[in-house]
Amino acid sequence: IGDPEKARNTALNIINDPAFRTIMFFSIDPLTITGSDFLPDNLLHRHLQHGIRKALKAFAGSLVEQTEFHCLVSFRSVTNAVRAALESRLLSKQIRKDRKKAGFDLRTGLSAGVPVTNKQLIFEDTIKSAERLSVIAGDEIVVSSEVWDLYKSENPKNAAKGKGIRPLSETEENFITLLMDFTDKHWSNSNLKVADFCKPMGSSKARFYRKLIALTGKSPNAFIKDYRLREAMKLLKKKGGNISEIAFGTGFSSPSYFSKCFLKKYGFYPSGFLRAGAEQ
Repeated sequence: IGDPEKARNTALNIINDPAFRTIMFFSIDPLTITGSDFLPDNLLHRHLQHGIRKALKAFAGSLVEQTEFHCLVSFRSVTNAVRAALESRLLSKQIRKDRKKAGFDLRTGLSAGVPVTNKQLIFEDTIKSAERLSVIAGDEIVVSSEVWDLYKSENPKNAAKGKGIRPLSETEENFITLLMDFTDKHWSNSNLKVADFCKPMGSSKARFYRKLIALTGKSPNAFIKDYRLREAMKLLKKKGGNISEIAFGTGFSSPSYFSKCFLKKYGFYPSGFLRAGAEQ
């Protein structure tokens, strides 16, 4: 939002800086990375983040927040946001191709909105929406229906589906909102069952299963397990407890099962992650 003082010499004292923004959320997960390279602080990770910053600068993106696990970016132009996302997607693919030993999963969500809603923080709804879209994103960039409609209006000849962009319908967005609202509250409950999702989602078990598979490519059990593993990775990075504490705190039934799932997803044991972190 522009400063009124900057507009004093303009006609009618108009502030011509619209508050509407497109928000991009990158989620970055390490995957099947071996040796010392698996740490989020490694050269591979820094190379990826440097490339992303370069792409964002080229498309006038403002980096709002950056951690080892995500980047939050604001754009005034919907077209620039989509193009920056596509450029970053190509970059991540190239890095993964060049570094066969190591890998990572870059998932991107795009949403749009205004800064002030009924929430406390500026752009809180839009940021949360973009983050949640990144959670369900795979290799494609997932964009909200509003972003897609605006992008099509700005690029009527080039806004074809199937180019690495996956637009959601409003119905699909509502499903994701209900899903993540429930998951955010109950993911750490080790007794959580698929049937527990159905009532708050207003759906039968079979319909919920089909819809989740269609949107995420994962069964309900796989979805919640991946969610827990991402949270566990963050806690390991922060040294937020020993392995047993993190295992039980993230909803796993035992430390041994947690370690098994962690190894399958990331390619190394949580104990190895902690040891390597202590050596740095």
